[in-house]
Amino acid sequence: MLSADAPHELVTRTEASFGLHLEVTSRLSARSGGTDLHLSAATHWPRGFGRVGRIVEMAVLSPGEARKELVNLKALVERGASA
Repeated sequence: MLSADAPHELVTRTEASFGLHLEVTSRLSARSGGTDLHLSAATHWPRGFGRVGRIVEMAVLSPGEARKELVNLKALVERGASA
């Protein structure tokens, strides 16, 4: 964890294979009686991995993968809310 402003924002950094660093910022905000979640991710590849890194990002960090993760998160949150 790099920083947190509970319960509004969390910034994490993950070290992955090939020297990749991934920073993810999650922000929660109230809207119309519900909550919006805004996620942003920034990748930091070591020198020389630029092109290969972009190809990997398209596969791993694709919108489809993000939607799968959001479905999983939604299920966890809703299960917790009803428990």
